[in-house]
Amino acid sequence: MGISAHAPQPAPPWHEEFVLPNRRAILIRPIRPEDAAPLQGMFGMLGPAEIRSGFGGGDTLDDAVAAQLARPDPKTELVLVGAEPLPPGEAMIAGLARARIVPGTRQAEYAILLGNYVAGLVWAGT
Repeated sequence: MGISAHAPQPAPPWHEEFVLPNRRAILIRPIRPEDAAPLQGMFGMLGPAEIRSGFGGGDTLDDAVAAQLARPDPKTELVLVGAEPLPPGEAMIAGLARARIVPGTRQAEYAILLGNYVAGLVWAGT
């Protein structure tokens, strides 16, 4: 007996669910390889173009960069997404946060990108 595509999916091992003031639920969780395609679809709506350019793209994100973002090096990077509470690969991504060690240095950098539809909303924890 197989698992239905519409059956409730188990939550990722580490996650935090928030309900926005507009009652939309957002799941904060580590990025997964399956998130590469939804990330590409939403990239043009995430944050200003000058910030997106730091992720390798202007209004678009090519396949190689999306795959790299979706598979961060656990020794030097942490990438979290804010997404619909659906399985990775199916969930629309509303935001992206990335922290990484700058190669060859002892410095770190971070960036947080939010979709237009959540950028002005205040989080209301559940």
